Amino acid sequence: MLIYIIFLSFIIGSLLGSFCTLAIHRIPLKQDILYKHSYCPNCNHKLNFIDLIPIFSYIFLRGKCRYCKKKIKIKYLVIEVLFGICFMLFSVAYKLDIINVNIHNIIFYFYSIIYITILFIIAGIDKEKKDINLRVVFFGFICELIYIIYLCIYKNTIIYLYEILYFILSFIMIIILFGLDKKDSYIIHFILLFIFSILYCGVSVSCISLICTYIIYFIYNKLNKKNSKQVSLGFLFSIINIILIICYYFLINFII
Repeated sequence: MLIYIIFLSFIIGSLLGSFCTLAIHRIPLKQDILYKHSYCPNCNHKLNFIDLIPIFSYIFLRGKCRYCKKKIKIKYLVIEVLFGICFMLFSVAYKLDIINVNIHNIIFYFYSIIYITILFIIAGIDKEKKDINLRVVFFGFICELIYIIYLCIYKNTIIYLYEILYFILSFIMIIILFGLDKKDSYIIHFILLFIFSILYCGVSVSCISLICTYIIYFIYNKLNKKNSKQVSLGFLFSIINIILIICYYFLINFII
């Protein structure tokens, strides 16, 4: 059964990775990511189904567009493979059981996948544009709010006070953003990303992610002073947070 979960998780993950490549490219351009058909970023030719099979299309086409023959950036293949591996590892770490499941576990599983997908998109955009896209973070907050409301109904209790405070703090910072220029607002975006993380994985995992992020950030940038291309906080935090989430579920489900 485990081998089927691993295989299926990798396939689904690579499909989500393909969506992430689309979102990373289009969101900064403020283009539609749901309804507009996929196209070649070089010649703008509409892509057919055979051109959109994750991983395999890139390999069969030898990394080139079928229509204009221009080279396709390898980052598309890398993201599809990495997300496939990430999805697979998370499914195993979460101890996904497709036979003995309940509705709460299914909802939390899909909620977790949405969270990880959002972090992947944030990381990809920040790596390329040095910008933690606020619209993506807002979408994440909406998903978390829906899940919190579901928990209130499921557990028949009120929303926890600290979660309400996080939301209030987030919207206060959003208002502050309008009075700052783009450069100064980056740190506010990063704080919102940190709060977004706390709402999903708690204070402990988020703080460890933050500490690891700053350690790697300062070490990397100090060692690469002559290199103008420095690593960004949002990219580092998102990737580290995903890794720690997977490690956390491995720990509680297989070791403790």
